[in-house]
Amino acid sequence: MNPRTRSAQAGDVSRFLTRVLATGATLLTCACPAAGVADLIVQAPNQLEWSRSPSAVELRQLAPKLYATQFKVAVSPHPAELAVAVLEPGNYHLQYDLKEGGNGDFRLSATPLDATPPVPVPKGTIVLLHGILDGQEDMLHWGVYLAERGYRTVSVDLRGHGASTGAEITYGAWERSDLVQVLDELAKRQLVSGKVGVLGISYGGAIAIQWAAQDPRIESVVALAPFADPKPAIAGVVRRFLPPPMQNLPPAFLQSAIEAAAAARGFDWAEANPLAAAAKLRHPLLLIHGINDDVIPFSNSERLQAVAPPGSQLLRGNGNHVTLAARLDPIAERVAVWFERAFGPVAAPKAPAVP
Repeated sequence: MNPRTRSAQAGDVSRFLTRVLATGATLLTCACPAAGVADLIVQAPNQLEWSRSPSAVELRQLAPKLYATQFKVAVSPHPAELAVAVLEPGNYHLQYDLKEGGNGDFRLSATPLDATPPVPVPKGTIVLLHGILDGQEDMLHWGVYLAERGYRTVSVDLRGHGASTGAEITYGAWERSDLVQVLDELAKRQLVSGKVGVLGISYGGAIAIQWAAQDPRIESVVALAPFADPKPAIAGVVRRFLPPPMQNLPPAFLQSAIEAAAAARGFDWAEANPLAAAAKLRHPLLLIHGINDDVIPFSNSERLQAVAPPGSQLLRGNGNHVTLAARLDPIAERVAVWFERAFGPVAAPKAPAVP
């Protein structure tokens, strides 16, 4: 199989936010400027005019060749169809590389060879949740790695991302209910094997915590560089990528836009609060966060660990906000061991009844 490459660039995020903020600055002269920026804060990323690199297209072509099954789940009461992909355990002979360039850019290269037949009894089921602006194929390296460790992995395009529908995103307020329904459908299709865990990155990590607090079926959570509170996280991301000469956008204006974003969609930011959710978790939480993360600061995970159940851990990672989760080494082994300890030994299949 020919090597497939994917370029996931921090520059893409910067360009996207630059365009969003340029629009917001223009709206400053309108009668209701905050409402216009509010629309952009919650607008579905897959409806915005930003392009993914040609190599990302290649990866989207590669991923379905590895998935055992793909389907969509209709969710309510806020209608959307979520795209779901399942990867079965097996030896995919993944060769994986990360090469960092300037300005935080990086390239991932993955060369999976023919997979061996799936193992008969998965060690558990792990749901993978991508970051904002990304999609399920951006979790392929984690999916294959954990599948090679014996897990069935399930990648989900969150609402408004990838191949999923949904005109707006809510940073967890609606997404946590969406995922309850996705797990219901997986169980209906007999695609839940053993205990269930979730691995989320950034936006997906924050949503993973909120989902696990609501759904008792989730027995283990790993969150990489999550935010503790969506409102300061949104403001921080905006200010991190704010282009000159708009660096002095009034804080009151931005906060007004953030509040308006929730009010106009009928949800409350308190419904999308990972910090409150972490205090309600039933099982310990593993957090991994870059100590020098300048998008979602390390202090977010410190706050989450402080309220999480006993036994929760916070590991200091290397790399920036983008590359922390893009790397497998050195954190992948820690993630796998965490799930193995949480799930315990795999139950042997029952012997058929003797007639």
